Amino acid sequence: MKCKHCDAELPDEAKFCLSCGRSVDMLVLEPVKPPSGSDTDTRAVILLAFGIFTMMIGVMMIMPVLLIGGSHLWLLAALPFAVGASLLAIRYYVLHSYAHKVENLREEVSAKIRCRYCGSLNAQAARKCESCGATL
Repeated sequence: MKCKHCDAELPDEAKFCLSCGRSVDMLVLEPVKPPSGSDTDTRAVILLAFGIFTMMIGVMMIMPVLLIGGSHLWLLAALPFAVGASLLAIRYYVLHSYAHKVENLREEVSAKIRCRYCGSLNAQAARKCESCGATL
């Protein structure tokens, strides 16, 4: 039998690849888990919707100001536009910080050693697998 991930030859009864350490039954790579309690996608969509909505209100308020005139009305019309732009800037910051956290997690995972028998991740300095006790 061959490993689906690295094409190494395996015994027929193998559950894990002796070369790469991945499960023989596993069809895809394990995804990197996002930070706990992360609802970043929902927050980003909400910020995008409210940002565009308030900017549109600002644009719609500028139309009457052009007809009526008055310097104090310009400030009133520009306020929703500025709030919408601020919400979009906050959305950018939220997505940027989330991407930074995911990148840190990927670096942390790549610095670990995968056990070739059970597939669990172990510290770089570990001599034995924490899950199955096999020599790394």
